Amino acid sequence: MLRIFFNSKKVQMDEESLTREQVHEAYEAQVSELNEATVAVDDAQVLLQILNNPYCISEEIPNSSSKIELSIKSGSKTALFLKALITFDSSQDFQEKGVLSEIVDYLNEFRYAFLNSIIDLSLQEAQDQEEFKARIEKFTAVYLNSKDNLMLTMVI
Repeated sequence: MLRIFFNSKKVQMDEESLTREQVHEAYEAQVSELNEATVAVDDAQVLLQILNNPYCISEEIPNSSSKIELSIKSGSKTALFLKALITFDSSQDFQEKGVLSEIVDYLNEFRYAFLNSIIDLSLQEAQDQEEFKARIEKFTAVYLNSKDNLMLTMVI
């Protein structure tokens, strides 16, 4: 009877371990996408600096925009915004319209949001891992204690 109980608990812990592993993999994928988005925002800010420079070399803009497009996953949440940004006509004078500073502000907001999301996800992951570890330790302690008590009972 005790063996059946522990076998069912072991199966439960194995399932929980598998679920924990899947949740951890999802966390890693989210952080990876957020890191890629942060890099894409940084690259977009470099492109804006080039657009802001009236003496920029015309080849720099296509090279920078190509680099940004390569760094953005097509399915990412920020892809449309960043791709729209890099398609602006480089011949426009953004400074006169104040558009450049607004775009930089939006990019900074995106960047901070990405970084804050990474921090929040990391804190949640650490908490989830600690809770999982505590459940495993509790199960192990109960199992070892019960096993010892069972052996004592058998000896007596």
